[in-house]
Amino acid sequence: MANFSRITFSDLRAQIDEFLAYLDRQRIRLHPASSFSKSVALARAAVVAAENQFVPDEVDPHEAISALGNVGYLARRVLKARGTGFEKQLFPLLQHLGSGDPSPLSPGERSEDRDKIFEAICGSTCAQFANDVRFVEPPDIICTFEAETWGIACKVAYGKPSTVVQAIRKGCRQNAMAGVSKGLVVVQATNLFLHEGMYAHSENGNVLSLREMGAQQFLFENTLRAATRPMEIALADEIKARGLPLGPTVGVAFVVQTLPYFRKMRSMMAGVLYCSLDRCNHPFVDSFNLEWQRL
Repeated sequence: MANFSRITFSDLRAQIDEFLAYLDRQRIRLHPASSFSKSVALARAAVVAAENQFVPDEVDPHEAISALGNVGYLARRVLKARGTGFEKQLFPLLQHLGSGDPSPLSPGERSEDRDKIFEAICGSTCAQFANDVRFVEPPDIICTFEAETWGIACKVAYGKPSTVVQAIRKGCRQNAMAGVSKGLVVVQATNLFLHEGMYAHSENGNVLSLREMGAQQFLFENTLRAATRPMEIALADEIKARGLPLGPTVGVAFVVQTLPYFRKMRSMMAGVLYCSLDRCNHPFVDSFNLEWQRL
């Protein structure tokens, strides 16, 4: 359900530099005043601070490490798509990095930029195990897996559980309109996840971290369940009261990424909570869940 990956600052710095060079080669320009450009600057400051064991007064360590995680995660996901037939389809969506605030590991305001970058991440995830992955509306992504056509409706959770359920309902309709064999609604629940619950503070304000990976995973999974439980209840109530236009949609995958502390170091974790709507097992869903957690 959840995967865990230690952050190596030197590796992330190399990946971020490689990612920025990649964007430049594809002529994807980042506005210097954009939120993403500021995150890149903070991420680089975090790497320098870690290597020199010195944090300048003007740099907030928490913000810098969060920026490092956000930029590093995007770099990993996008660079994974290189060499696939899907790669060129990413370029239009990556333009949203130029002025927006995607921040996939941090809460953020509703925006088209955040939504489109989430679609790009989902597409890159599918491209690791499915064929003929392409952005098509409706729903958002269509691909082929084991001779079946799958539709993926990508939704970012904003606001109340009832609002998220309406987005899921829309995703089901989009999969039905796409005429696919099977469909999945993927919900980015980062905005509703209690990221601060992944670590504790001592009486003097210092961050405390867990020493056992199993304990960290247990904490993550329970925090994810707490975040998604209200949406699951609202979804069940909606199905009972009004039903859902399921069509080919087989389930809803709530996905989250976060940056906990483990052994006094920041780490990356990604997890999926899958809510089946047809009570059947689907290898595509298993493959998506596994790939999402690979980081």
